[in-house]
Amino acid sequence: MRMNSSAVTLRPDYTGSAARSSEARAISIARGLLAYARAGDLWQARDEVKDDRDALALLQRTASTPAASTNLTAFNQGVVDATVDILGPANAASAIFSRSIKVSFGHDASVWVPGVAAASTHVGFVGKLNPLRVLQYDVSKGCTLEAGLKLGFSIVCTNELLARSNAVPFLRQKMLEDIGQGLDAILLDTSNATAGLRPAGLLYNAPTVNASTATAAEDALAADLGALAAAVGGIGGEIIYVGNIEETTRIKARLPFFSNVFASSAVSAGNLIAIAPRGIAVAGSDTGPRIDVSGETTIVLDDALVAQTLSTAGTPNTIMAPAASTFQSDTSAIKMLLPDLVWAQRVTAGSGGCVAALSGTLKW
Repeated sequence: MRMNSSAVTLRPDYTGSAARSSEARAISIARGLLAYARAGDLWQARDEVKDDRDALALLQRTASTPAASTNLTAFNQGVVDATVDILGPANAASAIFSRSIKVSFGHDASVWVPGVAAASTHVGFVGKLNPLRVLQYDVSKGCTLEAGLKLGFSIVCTNELLARSNAVPFLRQKMLEDIGQGLDAILLDTSNATAGLRPAGLLYNAPTVNASTATAAEDALAADLGALAAAVGGIGGEIIYVGNIEETTRIKARLPFFSNVFASSAVSAGNLIAIAPRGIAVAGSDTGPRIDVSGETTIVLDDALVAQTLSTAGTPNTIMAPAASTFQSDTSAIKMLLPDLVWAQRVTAGSGGCVAALSGTLKW
C-alpha cells in the first residue's frame, strides 16, 4: 500500500503560519511588558491588555512584589535614584535624596511642588448629607524645580593608558568618589541659588540652634539632638543628622542603635545639621547619570568653574583657552554628568521647618 506523505522540514519556518504566530506572540509579550511598566501595578496592566489573550496570560503568571526603593526597575529609575545607587548609602546626599520627595521632569521644563505644612486643619469628618470642605491651595507656597542644570566634570587620558592598563575601573571609581564629595559640598553649603547655574544649598539662611551648655556629655548630646529635632520636626516625617566624621563617630559610640546619622566631609568639625527630608523636593531627568568617552573632540583644558561659556560674541570676542584636540593628541576625554539634577526646600528659606544647624561649642 502506498501512503501519501509530506516532507518534514528540519529548519524553522520563517515565512509561513509559524512565523506569523511567533510574531504575534512576540508582539503580545512586548505589549504586556510595556503595560506593566507604564502602570506599575499588575491589576491596572491586566485591564489595559484585557483584549489580548497572550499578553493577559503572561501578566497572570507574573510575580508581583510591593513597590519599594529596593526593587525599582529600569522603567522608573531616573537620575535621582541612579545617583543614589552610584553614591552609596553612606553618602550624605544619597541619604537625603533617598528620603526626599522625588519628581521627574520628563518632557517638562519645570515642575512645581506644593509646600509642606505642619498641620492640615481643613481635614475633618463630615456628617451624613453634609458638604465637604473646599480648599483653595496657595500656589505661592511651595517650590519650582527648573530643568536644564548640569552637575559634572571631565578628565583627559592618553589612549595608551586606557588601552594598556587596568586604569579604567580605577578612574571610574575615582570619578564616582569625586562626584559624591562634590555633590555633598554643594548640597550642604550656604550659597544662594544662581539662575541657570545651581540651586541653593540647604544651609542657605538655615536657622541655628544654640548648643547645650550641660556639663555632662550625655546630657549635652541628648539636649542638642532634641533641640535640632524640635527645629525641623514640625513638618513631620523622618529626621536625619549630618555632621563631620568626628561628631558622627561620637554619636554612634554613645548611641549605637541610632541609625539616622551620616558623616560628610562637607561639614566642618564641631558642626551638626538636622534635616527633615519631607520638606525637600529633588528632581532629575529620566536618563540617569552619564559617563561619556570621546577621542574625536575639542576641549578646553581649564579646571576652573569661573568661565561658564566657551565663547562670547562681542567686541572683542572672549574665547576660552587653552583648547586641545583629543583626535590630534591621541587622547580621550571622559565626561561624568548628572543632567537636570536640582533640589529645593518646600518651605521658605530662612523660615525654618526642614533644615537647622547647631551653633556654638559642642560639649560632647
